Amino acid sequence: MTRDRHRIYEGMVRRLRTHDPRVSATTAEGMPTLAIQGSFFAGFDPEDGSLVVRLPEQRITSLVIAGVGHEVEAAGRIQGDLVVGIDDPVRWDGFADEALSFVAHSAA
Repeated sequence: MTRDRHRIYEGMVRRLRTHDPRVSATTAEGMPTLAIQGSFFAGFDPEDGSLVVRLPEQRITSLVIAGVGHEVEAAGRIQGDLVVGIDDPVRWDGFADEALSFVAHSAA
């Protein structure tokens, strides 16, 4: 299952990089990630096969409460202030676009 999800992630990466040349693919702590002008906005968690996205705190809270996303733990800490894991690959493109927009406007 994780391999299929990684292929979906790779397709999303190609789409985003084609759409916006400021998007770069890199890795952070062993996780494939996407950044815009050096700022992280999305990544693929190989541990659970979810898409990890950076969004406003209120948006993350609502996604977790609704069961659409889950809190992400890194280095033993919940990363709930800006990052949420999205399990359903069908929804990844929309959340990646939302995260890209959020981070691009936050950095501007």
